[in-house]
Amino acid sequence: MKKIRVIVNGVSFYTSNNAIVRGVGDDRSINKTVRLVYAELLKLNNNKGTVGVGYSDKDGYQVQIDYV
Repeated sequence: MKKIRVIVNGVSFYTSNNAIVRGVGDDRSINKTVRLVYAELLKLNNNKGTVGVGYSDKDGYQVQIDYV
């Protein structure tokens, strides 16, 4: 299993695939954004070997996810 680092608006933490699926925070919109970015990372990792991806949304969330 790969170790996953998530940064949401400057707050960094380590998590797992299962935790992302269940939800990593109390806020529904943060969980939705993290899942969206993680899905993009999975897609890019499978196609190009990408190990990190970042995203900013209209609600002001800045999310970066990468494999460590």
